[in-house]
Amino acid sequence: MDHGLALLLSARSIGITIRADGENLALRGNLEAPLAAGAVEAIKANKHVVLNTIRALPGRLRQGQTWLVAAHKQLGEGASRADTETFGDRLDLWDKLDGLIVPRVCPIGPGGCDEQAPVICRSCGEE
Repeated sequence: MDHGLALLLSARSIGITIRADGENLALRGNLEAPLAAGAVEAIKANKHVVLNTIRALPGRLRQGQTWLVAAHKQLGEGASRADTETFGDRLDLWDKLDGLIVPRVCPIGPGGCDEQAPVICRSCGEE
């Protein structure tokens, strides 16, 4: 996992959301909490890495959904435990990445997620 993604996921786990605001980062949450101080410092120190990671999220999610759709078609009664676990791990990661999109918009693009896909984003799921 890359450093920017690790920082975003760590911040989210303590209730901090981060969005790109031009060339700046906008942080929301309880930034005064004891756990937040170190996270905020690390995010500020790695601002450009975090910005690049945020900007890359939609593309990663599109690629991930494509992989999940193809893998889901191949899973069946004959699927190995390893294949099933890999699918589950990637599905979990996809969901975590989707949770980082602020403000909530469909990362897949115009038309939104394919409703037949094994996973749809929070934005399309809330419609």
